[in-house]
Amino acid sequence: MKKHKIHPEEIESVAITTGLAHPKSFSQDPVTEGDAVFSVPHCAAMLIMGVTPGPDWQKPGSLNHPRVAELRHRITLRIGPAMAEEISAQARRAPGVIKEAPAKVDVRARGSDFTESVRYHLGNPRSDEFKMSEADIVEKFRTNAASLLPASTAWLRNISGMIETCLHLERIACVEELTRLCRPGE
Repeated sequence: MKKHKIHPEEIESVAITTGLAHPKSFSQDPVTEGDAVFSVPHCAAMLIMGVTPGPDWQKPGSLNHPRVAELRHRITLRIGPAMAEEISAQARRAPGVIKEAPAKVDVRARGSDFTESVRYHLGNPRSDEFKMSEADIVEKFRTNAASLLPASTAWLRNISGMIETCLHLERIACVEELTRLCRPGE
């Protein structure tokens, strides 16, 4: 969307093709926060609308927002037979190990078609383009942890302490130095 400067209201349809999906992945109408986590149309709508990945995607305000619901209904997920066979072949070679997860996104917007394909998912350490940097991991942790007690300055300090401690585990004498920071009131 960013590459082509496509705005949510300009999108006529989005078709996402992959080789592997959970049954809940197809839902355009997730009901619970748990459903939203697995719903590809919901997650894609959140990305398209520019919502930072994380807990905000599952909040009732996002889940029940009319613009989000309307956009989800323009997004479909389908299994591509060739992609499914490729993933199955990987699993046969090394059970439980899927190194590549090909996907394709076809967007119809402003009367034109836009297509992008990838071999790896975001966060895949086998891809220089898609692996997460230390800064990415720290930011993801900070975003998710901060959502637990957003108004607590003590908790936000603890989050910074947890990050620093985890990045330098070799410096701690006892794991309790880390677990103490996991208690909101400390």
